[in-house]
Amino acid sequence: MITALTHVGDVVFAVTDALTAARYRMDVLGYVSIGAITGIGGGTTRDLLLGPPVWWTGAGTRPS
Repeated sequence: MITALTHVGDVVFAVTDALTAARYRMDVLGYVSIGAITGIGGGTTRDLLLGPPVWWTGAGTRPS
């Protein structure tokens, strides 16, 4: 159940970011930049709030 909610959240954030990039008439680099910043920032915030080690610091394992 938690995994399904995580995937649904990822999809919602991806769609939201794509709509934001389209609103500002960004090119493909803009779409990718906004998606990467939001993905890394959101995942980091989630990990800091919930307690598991942040994956990009090397303290934990890589996401599967």
